[in-house]
Amino acid sequence: MQFTCRDGGVAHVRPIEPRDADGVHALFLALIDDGRGQVMQRSDLPPRPQWDERDLAVWLPGGERTGARGQRFLALRDHEVVGEASIHRFSPAFLRHGAIISVGIHPKAQGLGLGRALVETLLAWADAPPRDGEPAIERVELYVRADNPRAIALYRSVGFEEEGRRRGFVRTPDGECVDDLVLTRRTP
Repeated sequence: MQFTCRDGGVAHVRPIEPRDADGVHALFLALIDDGRGQVMQRSDLPPRPQWDERDLAVWLPGGERTGARGQRFLALRDHEVVGEASIHRFSPAFLRHGAIISVGIHPKAQGLGLGRALVETLLAWADAPPRDGEPAIERVELYVRADNPRAIALYRSVGFEEEGRRRGFVRTPDGECVDDLVLTRRTP
């Protein structure tokens, strides 16, 4: 899907492909280095090719988080990965009506509308008719640091509500404790 950014530039949103490994890995490093909204450091991200096997393979066709179980989408601008978003259904039988999402936008591409485009893509996937005998997704959740007001505003604007707060759950490198919010969106 083609998307016009707020600055007039063009981006594309599409499912992840094997050729995207370098770009996605570089995106995660940029997000970690930026630090805002993150809960990990570079040492938490395995080097390639271990990262490919652990974190990328599950999202490629036939991977354990694809098909009716989930999907990972990328935002590309000038052929560079500038955003990623994933949704996956919970595995236990009594939880399969729920899914969790995650979104990351490269610091240099924030504020262009790519986060909204990716979130809306995830929600369209969640709202699609059930696949492969799985139940409809009735509940989507995400976790976001309480000190990330921009992301919180985006999520609220598309129907997410605060369901819970894990107080002091995130400890930043400087020792500050930050609450982690549990936001949910229920399907009508």
